[in-house]
Amino acid sequence: MQRLMNLIHRLSRDPAKLLSYDEAIRKLITDGVAESVSSALNGSCHQPRVFYLPHQPVYKEEGTTKLRVVFDASAHINGTGSLNDHLWTGANLLPDVLKVLLNFRLGLHGIVADIEKAFLQISLCQEDRDSHRFIWFGSKLTSPSDRPKFTIYRMTRVTFGVNCSPFLLCATIKYHLQLEQKDFPTTCATLLNSIYMDDLVISTDFEQEGKKAKCALKPLTS
Repeated sequence: MQRLMNLIHRLSRDPAKLLSYDEAIRKLITDGVAESVSSALNGSCHQPRVFYLPHQPVYKEEGTTKLRVVFDASAHINGTGSLNDHLWTGANLLPDVLKVLLNFRLGLHGIVADIEKAFLQISLCQEDRDSHRFIWFGSKLTSPSDRPKFTIYRMTRVTFGVNCSPFLLCATIKYHLQLEQKDFPTTCATLLNSIYMDDLVISTDFEQEGKKAKCALKPLTS
């Protein structure tokens, strides 16, 4: 709560930032990326493993997402462990970045792409969602001075800032590529060696081959 109050105080110095941050969190909720704990547990006998995550905005001038809600899974009270302390980071499934970049330089025509909001494409199991709780206003801010009551929310998708999220993303991508390997063997083999986290970099000597690669990717990304 102290981290939350400090965040609100800091954002209040620039009312536009406070309102835009509220809009970003509202979008998480309306998109189903986060949900109210009270509605999710209504009538449930589930005994959750609970952890509350401080959060803050991170601004990025470049790219399509100018403001991202980032959670601090390394936060902890004195004498206790953080969420990250209790999670296994998973095996390193990333390809050799030098190999990826050298392969990219082999062709005359480069193709680059990324997975939009990659972590948020992956659902969290129901029993794990309460360890990704956070607190924010229960209703939309109508003005910079508006202060609705706080509500407890929880993430329903893999969370940016949790140490095992990169492993979950890589494992999910590999899993789906293996499912499609029978129908798209060449494309899947290329992707397995050319995706670093959520970024794809491939190249070809012929423009027509690049167009074919783009068309082949669509069934795998729809």
